[in-house]
This record gives sequence, C-alpha cells and structure tokens, in this order.
Amino acid sequence: MVPGQIFLVPHYQIITSWRLGNTLLALAIPGLFRVFGVFFLRQAFLTIPKEMDEAALVDGCSYQRIFMKIHIPLISSSLVSLGILTALWTWTDLMWPLIINRSLEKLTLSAGLAFLIGEHTTYYEQVMAGGVISSLPIIIIFVFFQRYIIKGIASTGVKG
Repeated sequence: MVPGQIFLVPHYQIITSWRLGNTLLALAIPGLFRVFGVFFLRQAFLTIPKEMDEAALVDGCSYQRIFMKIHIPLISSSLVSLGILTALWTWTDLMWPLIINRSLEKLTLSAGLAFLIGEHTTYYEQVMAGGVISSLPIIIIFVFFQRYIIKGIASTGVKG
C-alpha cells in the first residue's frame, strides 16, 4: 500500500552511512528487506496446523528444531517463490541503480538501457536487443523453478 519511492531517501542514507555507495552490494541490500516478504511468509506460516507443533513438542523437540525440521520444509515452495519474486523485482529495478551508482561499470542492465534512450537520438536496435537479453535470465529461472513458484503462490493464503 506504500509506494517504494518513499523509501529511496532512507535507503540512500543507510547505504552511504555504511560506505557502500557505488558498490554491487548496495544494489542488493534494499531488495532483501521488503514488506511483501513479511506478509507472504506470514501467510505461509499460517497454513501450518498448530497440531504439528504440539505433536513435536510432546515428542521432545525444541522450538528451533520444530522450525528447522517442520516449518522450513513445509514452506520451502513459498521461500523459493519469494526468492524468485525478489530477484525479479531487483533485476528489473531502474530507479535505485541510477541513484546509488555513479559509475557506468556498476549499472544494472535495465539502467544501462536507459542511457541508450536520449533526448534527440534513440538507439532502438540496441534497446530492443538489450530488452531481450535482460529478460532471458528471469525466463530461465522461471523454467527451472516453475513447480515451486506455482505451488508456493497457490498454497499461500490457504488456511488449514
């Protein structure tokens, strides 16, 4: 419900205070902490019946072992789906790489393509070729993890 542009200034201040500006790490850190992930995983954890936790506690499991041996395997498809969605959002982000990077060598592909579109001249052939090339990694990831993505999105939000 809150647009991501609101967080640009705080993210920039945090990254520069950590002296990570103009690094590849600065591109990935804000993508790891999205509110969508909290809500997505909350819904996935709500699908796990409480009886499983109670049975494991009766059998002598600790809370850490219940989390690692029961919860994580049950929500693994949701974790993979969240990872793919986060990677997709980070890969296609245009504004953040343009703000945090000052050198052309560390720009992402989408930000680099933006430099080919000028005020007076646009290199359409290079922009179209770059668009196809930039979509290939996401298509390959989807093909390999399609089963987990569909299972994770379909099972999240279903209780019981």
